[in-house]
Amino acid sequence: MKKTFLLCLFALLLLLEGHACTMVLVSGSATADGRPLMFKNRDSAEGYNVDMRIVRGEGYTYLAQFHYAEGNRVGPWGGFNEKGFAISNTLTYNVTAAGTDGNSLTIEKALLSCETVDDFKEMLDSMLNVAPLKVKANFGVLDAHGDAAFFEVWATGYQKYDVNDPEIAPDGILVRTNYSLSGSTSNRVGEDRYTIASNYMNGLSEGVNWRDLLQLPRLLVNKKGTNLCNQAPQTFQNEKALTLDGYIPRNVSTNAMLIQGVREDESPLLTVCWSMVGTPITTVAVPTFLTSDDELPSKVLADGGKAWLCDRGRVLREFVFAYPQSAKKIDLAKLYNKEGTGIMQIVKGIEEDVLDRGEALIAEAREAGELTPSAWHAYCEWLDPYLEGSYDSAFAFLWKRGDVNQDNHVDVTDVSVLVNILLRKSNPTSSSDVNGDKGINVTDVSNLVNIILGLE
Repeated sequence: MKKTFLLCLFALLLLLEGHACTMVLVSGSATADGRPLMFKNRDSAEGYNVDMRIVRGEGYTYLAQFHYAEGNRVGPWGGFNEKGFAISNTLTYNVTAAGTDGNSLTIEKALLSCETVDDFKEMLDSMLNVAPLKVKANFGVLDAHGDAAFFEVWATGYQKYDVNDPEIAPDGILVRTNYSLSGSTSNRVGEDRYTIASNYMNGLSEGVNWRDLLQLPRLLVNKKGTNLCNQAPQTFQNEKALTLDGYIPRNVSTNAMLIQGVREDESPLLTVCWSMVGTPITTVAVPTFLTSDDELPSKVLADGGKAWLCDRGRVLREFVFAYPQSAKKIDLAKLYNKEGTGIMQIVKGIEEDVLDRGEALIAEAREAGELTPSAWHAYCEWLDPYLEGSYDSAFAFLWKRGDVNQDNHVDVTDVSVLVNILLRKSNPTSSSDVNGDKGINVTDVSNLVNIILGLE
């Protein structure tokens, strides 16, 4: 009986920790440029197929992150609308609810109908007047008028925490993980991540920069202050196996987003979402906007398959989480090492140009009062080939001979991809020259087939 109880408890803990998130709200009064920030790192056991999508429906148009489960788009799990209202959430496990299937429905309803934080409060009041909520979540919200707050919501009520209230947030910063401060003192899931995020935010210099928050989902520091970077091996090849447990980045971290709001004198359409559509330690953050023509970078769109950035992040993740028999174990050398060739280090290097150009783009748009479709299109036209070329050249050393599509497997899919390259239906990769003769031709197809059949 005791053994059965312990097994059930262990399974419950795995379930709770498999659906977890970390969020931070920063008041505009606490940021370097006066614009509020909302950050979310999403942990989910539901998989790694994530993308961004602009949705036009019966209400405000909005931009949000979704994930795919069994071919269906699920969510939204956070985003902002044309009025500059932004929302995301963390699950909370120390409050009661009639269920949890109302969490994403609440986000969707808010994106479609809310312009202000007060609108969201009124929406919750209206929902509570109808029936107990199938919601147990900490919703972070901000608007284009400078307001931002967490709403800790349960079946029959909610508690609001205003980030602009000096008694609640003296530094203009609020953190939430997977428990509610207004809930039970037991079952406080994610206390370690709450401590890590709080310590990190408290350690920032005065005037929080939006780039600071992009480092949170990659922070290799636990609540005791142990920094894995100080234990880094010398090179990529110096394997160092350790368990990544008690950190913000985890084996179930699937995506992240940082929404930078606007000042009151700016158009709400200048709100920007810096999106990581994939495991944050292996995925570049890119800017996304709401534009009149609904254009988004192609690398963040799934379009019936997998978003390119999300899939690349998943493949690179396999090199880091290199021990299938132990889900939380990583090879630290592959992630971070002293010679600077760790996957996360390379990703952050690629990301710098993306962030710099994105920052310049939004600075020009703010000065002009709008982001023009032509300026945004030019950025997307630069971004897509830049990401392809940068990932291809930076990680060429990882791919096995014959792994044409660079998914860490050599199989018949690579033959199909190579044929499309020969027919000029796809761009070549650094792995396309299978036989190493400095050209790509039918001989490469023959060699690839032999590799698959084990003849080479």
